[in-house]
Amino acid sequence: MKILIIDDNDIDRRLLKGILEQSWKNYEIMEAESGSKGLEMIALKAPDLVILDIYMSPLNGFDVLKEIREKQFSFIPVLLVSSFAGDRDKIEGLELGAVDFINKPIVAEDVKARVAVQLKIKKMLDDMQWASEKTNQGIRALYKELEKKNKESEEMVRRLDELTLTDPLTGALNRRGLQRALSREVAWVNRYGTSLIAILLDLDNFKQINDTHGLSAGDAILKEVVKNLRNTLRPVDYVARIGGDEFIILLAQTRLGDGFGVAEKIRYTISETQCILNDIEVRATASLGLAQVTEECSSVEELVRKCQYVLKRSKTLGKNRVSYSEIQDDVKDGLLEGVLYTMSLGQSYRVVKQPIFHLTERTIAGYEFLTRLNVSMFEMPEDFFHISRANNMLTLVDRHCLHHCAQAGQKLPCGLRKHLNIYPTTVMETPIKDILKEFPLQGLEDFCLELSENLITTDLSLLLKPVQIMKERGIRIAIDDVGFGKSCLESLVILEPDIVKIDKKINIGIAKDNGRQRSLDRLLKVVRSLNAQVIVEGIESEDDLMVIRSMGVELGQGFLLGHPA
Repeated sequence: MKILIIDDNDIDRRLLKGILEQSWKNYEIMEAESGSKGLEMIALKAPDLVILDIYMSPLNGFDVLKEIREKQFSFIPVLLVSSFAGDRDKIEGLELGAVDFINKPIVAEDVKARVAVQLKIKKMLDDMQWASEKTNQGIRALYKELEKKNKESEEMVRRLDELTLTDPLTGALNRRGLQRALSREVAWVNRYGTSLIAILLDLDNFKQINDTHGLSAGDAILKEVVKNLRNTLRPVDYVARIGGDEFIILLAQTRLGDGFGVAEKIRYTISETQCILNDIEVRATASLGLAQVTEECSSVEELVRKCQYVLKRSKTLGKNRVSYSEIQDDVKDGLLEGVLYTMSLGQSYRVVKQPIFHLTERTIAGYEFLTRLNVSMFEMPEDFFHISRANNMLTLVDRHCLHHCAQAGQKLPCGLRKHLNIYPTTVMETPIKDILKEFPLQGLEDFCLELSENLITTDLSLLLKPVQIMKERGIRIAIDDVGFGKSCLESLVILEPDIVKIDKKINIGIAKDNGRQRSLDRLLKVVRSLNAQVIVEGIESEDDLMVIRSMGVELGQGFLLGHPA
């Protein structure tokens, strides 16, 4: 039998060849240093298996895979190889006819297991073809055997992934699994400019728990902590155990201020975690260090170093708390206090507005008003809201922002939409009459209050009454950031918003991503069934605009249409 390796990286190609020659000495292992050379060898040699790197130039792996299938080589199984194979790459590869993936850095056991599975399946398929020339009865029997073997191979691959990527005690990622996740998310940060937050979590006095109650108690606490972390986080986030009682949490596409809120929620959840062992209640607390991850952070070791000194601050200040980098470390003595005082007085704010467009006519329907702080280090909302939250000033600062935005909105002509943002907690903690004072007596139907879905973390019934009062007065209500990670239909069903704003995460690059198109289509069906209007955010290219408009969306925002100014 023959195996062909197509990879423009000489080191990886030779490494794969060495692994295969060691395990399959009687096989012919062939190499091709480019996609075009690989296609020539497939036509000449008809290998039994192709191992194909995705990221090559000028002809990449996906292009080669398309050529293989179009030239009627569908009988050849193809294994794709990549350092950054995320879900999107895997879906595209499978749709083009790939059978499995090998991740870089290359691990010999991983390669052997996956190649063995595909060679076994290939041999079965060859046998099945021979048997088909005999009798239909023989074919049915082989199909049953193939199905059984496929299930066995899938289980073998699943177990292999668990062994190589996860911690056997807790089921969280191990260091190798975290490295893979980190590489994927940092590549996403570098490509799209999104924000990635890391949290280093260390259980307080864990040695004392082990010494007092035994190692079994410590193991039970660790498993319960991971279980509760998964219940707290979104499906797109990661949990990894990197030491005895140390964990790293990666929050994908999360701003620093939102990450701090998640870290506080984690800290509280762990403090409420309990295990009953031998009729004794065992509890734990945790100290957390929060840091923003940049594209330069490429290894787990760098990530841990970045968070360690922040975590040390939490330990020094008394444990069971969250500390964070960036703002705390960069602010000079006295500056933070001055900024907080200025914000508390409602000073140093300015308002910018981003246009909302009728997509068909390409005309302005209205504006979304956004606040900026006239302090260089804290200009953006994610920065000044972050320090506001950390210093128990979030509602006060949010009300100042609402006031300034409402004043700016009143200067626009009647008939234009005026969208203002407000935290759900501000709506719950502020008397509704005080919120209504910010709006004019006439023209309330032009105003819309936007509540971010990913910030609705409490009982929705507490929001329902103030939202209903505002709607009765004529103010429209929008749920913002729908589709940002862990969307929940509950907020749409209970609050019955007039408008749903679909997050840019779904829409950026939608013209080239069938998966995103399907996600948007499903969301649109849900929203329209609730009789709510749709505004799509994140329109940044003409191609994306054409696709979104073709799906019947009438209103949108994005840098293609206009920046905040």
